[in-house]
Amino acid sequence: MKRKHLWKKAMALGCGAMLAAALFAGCGSASTAQNGSGSAESSTATAEDGSISAENESEASGSYVVSEMTLDTSDMFTDRDLDAAYDTSEAVDITLSDSGITASDDSVEIDGQTVTIKEEGVYAFSGNLSDGQIIVEADDTAKVQIVLNGVDITSKTSAAVYVKSADKVFLTAAEGSDNTLANTDAYEADGEEEINAVVYAKDDLTVNGTGSLTVNAANGDGINAKDDLKLAGVTLTVDAADHAISANDSIRIASGTYDLTAETDGLHISNDEDGEKGYLYVLDGSVSITCGSDGVDASGMIQIDGGSMEINAGDDGIHSEAKLLVNGGTITVPECEEGLEGYVVVINDGEVDITSADDGINATSGNGSSTMGGPGQGGQNMGNRPERGEMPQEGEMPQDGGMPQDMAAENTESATDTTEEDTTSYTYTGDVDLSINGGVITIDTEGDGIDSNGTITITGGETYINGPTNSGNGSMDIGDGYEATITGGIVVAAGADGMAENFGSSSTQGAILQSVSSTDGEVILTDSDGNEIISFTPSKTYSSVLISAPDIVQGETYTLTTGGTSTSIEMTDLIYGQAQGMGGSGMKGGRQMQGEQAQ
Repeated sequence: MKRKHLWKKAMALGCGAMLAAALFAGCGSASTAQNGSGSAESSTATAEDGSISAENESEASGSYVVSEMTLDTSDMFTDRDLDAAYDTSEAVDITLSDSGITASDDSVEIDGQTVTIKEEGVYAFSGNLSDGQIIVEADDTAKVQIVLNGVDITSKTSAAVYVKSADKVFLTAAEGSDNTLANTDAYEADGEEEINAVVYAKDDLTVNGTGSLTVNAANGDGINAKDDLKLAGVTLTVDAADHAISANDSIRIASGTYDLTAETDGLHISNDEDGEKGYLYVLDGSVSITCGSDGVDASGMIQIDGGSMEINAGDDGIHSEAKLLVNGGTITVPECEEGLEGYVVVINDGEVDITSADDGINATSGNGSSTMGGPGQGGQNMGNRPERGEMPQEGEMPQDGGMPQDMAAENTESATDTTEEDTTSYTYTGDVDLSINGGVITIDTEGDGIDSNGTITITGGETYINGPTNSGNGSMDIGDGYEATITGGIVVAAGADGMAENFGSSSTQGAILQSVSSTDGEVILTDSDGNEIISFTPSKTYSSVLISAPDIVQGETYTLTTGGTSTSIEMTDLIYGQAQGMGGSGMKGGRQMQGEQAQ
């Protein structure tokens, strides 16, 4: 379940008024036989559940240590998931038409504009239905392949493809074919089953093939799978009134091209009963998401190993209630409230480019402590620390991160109206942490650049932060009582100085935090011999600069040039410049070299 981020959003909305006082805390058809009709599918590994390792489960039943969560990626996809080919001589051919449906075999049931598949096999569809559907109602060991070869099916009040029962269904877009599935009116329940998607599957579903499939959901989700959903090879376009694609246990993307538009989440994965499920795994493929809420929202772990994702989101770009792990690929978030968010966020490689109204990357347990009640519990305080300041009385100025009383009352009312009931049966525990070990990260933000309610650990990669420009946020924000540590890599941040923070004493790599006169233009750091260590041109005005690089060492003298003005910095300590929080950075002042300009 999605948290509402109510406190965070309220703080963001109030930034304009609060900035004046600068007194609040910061706020990615072939004919060859391949597992043909009635055959068992072969697997690329020994199992198919692709579950999270159970080794991380703590002694308390249903409690998972987030930092120890891992995905077994060796068995995410079977051969049949990845290869959509089928034996055309074994397939049942079905022609759809409003004037009557015909089939090459009597193994399917035809009732008006409804085709019901009862047995395992391969079924190839072509033609159009203005108000009909395909139903799969087979036994729980059956594997059914539905091949769409030029179909256009609209089901006004139900799912165009409805999987009632099977072991697994493959929905295949045939090579060179264009296919459309749609819904137009409000869904009608099937007995006690509340259907809410154009493609609705109560069992495992794989959408694959080398053709194209367009799903238009005037109501509800585009695709909804109650178990695992796998996507491979297909060109899929979804436009949905709710989630574009939703699943309970997992969504796994092997390859393909996906263009998703949704009024709420783009990819939504939620499991209230098992903390090892509710996960997203991305191996490869191209994913483009435009949505009103989160681009990706998962109750469990998210792991991105490759591919490309471009996300324009009304809320978070990518959100995990547990661990968000980026091992590669390209993630671009041109528009969002927060870019990447998770209990634990780990970036090992890849390219990440975020433009955010609030935090660029945020690690948070969601409740200000190191234990959470699972996805969907509460959601207030997500991504911020309101305990840093008390609520002032009406007419008083806020103190140390507080908010004006009239704004507080308004936000409290909003939170009351939209709080969701906790229905989870497990918890996530452990320390909150944001770790950057590799990759290239670029952030343009009006909130905190990188923010953790616990620790920040940087061992490698390149991180470049533009902003914020308001003093209520900082380029880096660390949880109260925690420390940011750097042992390798490059970090360059240019933003406001009111909440600027530096790396801590446990760091083994040098860092410089320097307050400057509000300026714009290139940031250049050179050593005593004039060798350039860092050159970075911020996209915004800035009044503080944070730089850490392997070439910054204790005992040396460096020249920092900002907007053409040079300052001499002597590294008497490994960490130069200590922030003291709101109202002024408290940073050490380097010796300004009057009249000297950058060469």
